[in-house]
Amino acid sequence: MREWFTNLGQALKQPGNVITAVLAVAALGIAVAGVATRSDVWVWGAVLLVLEATALAQIVASVATIRRDRQTAEVLSILQSVRIVSNPELRQRTEMSPFPEAVRGAQDILMVGRTLGVVLRFTEPLEERLRSGATVRLVILNPNQYGLFEAACVGDVPSGTLKADHRTGWDLVRRIARASRSSDQLQLRLTNSVPTLSLVTIDGHLPSGTILVEMIPYGKSANLRPHLLLSVREHPRWFAYFREVAEDSFRDAVPMPVREADQTGEE
Repeated sequence: MREWFTNLGQALKQPGNVITAVLAVAALGIAVAGVATRSDVWVWGAVLLVLEATALAQIVASVATIRRDRQTAEVLSILQSVRIVSNPELRQRTEMSPFPEAVRGAQDILMVGRTLGVVLRFTEPLEERLRSGATVRLVILNPNQYGLFEAACVGDVPSGTLKADHRTGWDLVRRIARASRSSDQLQLRLTNSVPTLSLVTIDGHLPSGTILVEMIPYGKSANLRPHLLLSVREHPRWFAYFREVAEDSFRDAVPMPVREADQTGEE
């Protein structure tokens, strides 16, 4: 019995139930008075009062439901606006996304590396992006800076191998440039410092932006280099950090018009 009264008390805390209960008691009183006085007016008044109580209870319940739904929608909206920030995971080169897929639809591609000889071999997707009006920005070692290639060599990789890779990348730049619709679409710059990372930034200033950060450990061949794949949504802090590194590298490098590439002092 105590549990029944407890449940009743909880039920009466709802505004609609309180109104219904009050009107129901009033309707019962009117109905009893009508029976006692044998007056149809009192009886019909009680019936109308019950109907009004039911309708009013439904209105109150609807208002409560609307309010609850609105609060639920607000909570869901807040949850959707909260970004789940995770730490990036180191990946092997075999886990790297195919380059053509990564740059599909990109409007701005910024690549920073020692020679970029590997990534520039994907000439077709880069040419397609240039034909569509996208901008491709490249930063590679300055072949005219004395001793730079020797300083850039890691492990047992001779400087001659690095220079050969650089010449390959240089030739690919000139080939890709033919797809440019304007002279400022393909921007080449030369750095006088040795990059410690290879960076590929895709639409870095858009909400859909991504950055591939490949490390260059000492004594490890290119196929053993670990990398991070960062996105604006999942890794906003580290994305902003490495985007700044890439943009600073481009800003501080020396502009080199592609048409002058054949005139470098490269040995």
